[in-house]
Amino acid sequence: MLDETCVITAEGSTLRIRDVTSCETIAVFDLDAPLTTVAVTADARKIAVGDRTGGVHFLDLDLSRKQRIPS
Repeated sequence: MLDETCVITAEGSTLRIRDVTSCETIAVFDLDAPLTTVAVTADARKIAVGDRTGGVHFLDLDLSRKQRIPS
């Protein structure tokens, strides 16, 4: 869980951030390989994602500008 309003889900090489209440997608990140690990900073503003090839991806978030993204 990112914070009290958002949760991270991952399937294959796609990472999604969803609103907890509505389950709507508010951010999508399509990466190069299937995801294996996700870590979130304490302030929920940065995410580190590990993939099956050993790659590590760093994502910056600004959830103050949440908007609905069609699933």
